[in-house]
Amino acid sequence: MPAPRAAAAVAIAVLALAWVWAYRKKRVVWPLEVLTGAVLFVVINAVSDPRGVQPFFFAALMFNGLYGGPVQLAFRLVLVQAAFFSPGNASAFSAIGFTAAGVVVWALGRAMEHQQRLEARFRSLVTNASDMIVVLGAGGKITWQSPAVHKQLGRSLSDGEVTAHERLELKHANGQLREIEALVTDLTADPNVEGIVLNMRDVTDRNRADRELVAAKREVEIAAQIQTALLPRVLQAPGYEVAASMHPAEEVGGDYYDVLPAAGGCFIGIGDVTGHGLNAGLTMLMIQSAIAALVGQRPTASPRELVCALNTVLYDNLKNRLGKADHVTFSLLKLSADGAVTFAGAHEELVVVRKDRVESVQTPGTWLGAMPDIERATVETTLKLERGDVLVLYTDGAIEARNGGGEQFGHERLAARAEALRGKSPSELIAALEADVEKWAVKQSDDVTLLACRYAGP
Repeated sequence: MPAPRAAAAVAIAVLALAWVWAYRKKRVVWPLEVLTGAVLFVVINAVSDPRGVQPFFFAALMFNGLYGGPVQLAFRLVLVQAAFFSPGNASAFSAIGFTAAGVVVWALGRAMEHQQRLEARFRSLVTNASDMIVVLGAGGKITWQSPAVHKQLGRSLSDGEVTAHERLELKHANGQLREIEALVTDLTADPNVEGIVLNMRDVTDRNRADRELVAAKREVEIAAQIQTALLPRVLQAPGYEVAASMHPAEEVGGDYYDVLPAAGGCFIGIGDVTGHGLNAGLTMLMIQSAIAALVGQRPTASPRELVCALNTVLYDNLKNRLGKADHVTFSLLKLSADGAVTFAGAHEELVVVRKDRVESVQTPGTWLGAMPDIERATVETTLKLERGDVLVLYTDGAIEARNGGGEQFGHERLAARAEALRGKSPSELIAALEADVEKWAVKQSDDVTLLACRYAGP
């Protein structure tokens, strides 16, 4: 074998070994590209043997190997050698053949680099993914698990802990049982995976929140049922015309009202329990049952006596039985057939619409359920209704309703509207006030209770 061809063969062997190394290491570096260009140079010169131009070709080789790549180098060498330095067409065609081989080698190198970038990107995505990824091989053996497994569970998984199911329970390193939701993909036929891939997510906190939400909704439903079931279906009061309404908010509060007929008139109770939901509903149930029992047993008792007795029951139930710090604003009114109204207990101001004016009457007293004995703080007040006068009661949900500017509907506005509605029946007055409050409020955030009582005379 002539020396130039022997040199070309050695160069090709060296190049082949270099690319085998690059393939195993999955790494292509610029010296290898330059070496590829150098081999192309040697092969072309071994075939065409142009004399006196080696330094020029070598300079062009180094420049293109570093900045243009051996593909550009190969084509440039072919054009130059074929046009100026080849003794014949055969030499040019031989150079083209070897150059084509160089192009193939270069393309393989670029393909390998692209594959490396894709693999690195995929590896980064899998490594940094928040979801836990596990691959199950034959017999359910774990062949691979992502770093997120140890991050979220505080440990690595062992064979047999994970099965190909969408719902799993796995123990954290601290012993806590975690609820897992998995997306199962069967890739056993894929030669790159050969297993079942589980993309797992810890849904313990989400499931707990969902259960709490369902329980809260159920609690609100029960509270609403209690609240509406305890309202009087028929409002009867000798000598009086009574109308009332209650509109619970989305988050049920603890508004209460009742009309209890008694000898020579009736008792009217109105109140508001602090808090919302089932606890408020239970407290309202206590009030209704206790006051109904007290009025039934002691129909001639004064409002002050009944309010003090009610407080004793509430305080014991709330503090000693339920362990709650709730309290109640509550007023109890006794309406007599002669128009006399006696009341006790702290609640919102009373509105009295008379023939020529409107009055606001304070309800002095203290909260119920806040202290065991309220006798010293509970006073009794009396007012007199004339024929045609209207007594308006309400809860704070009516006067604390806010418009878009944050302004409350307020007691003064409610009293003025009640006065403007003088001459209307109690039911018409209640309907008009309801519409006013609803129109005023951007959103109903509390229960709204309204009650109107017109004195018709003995």
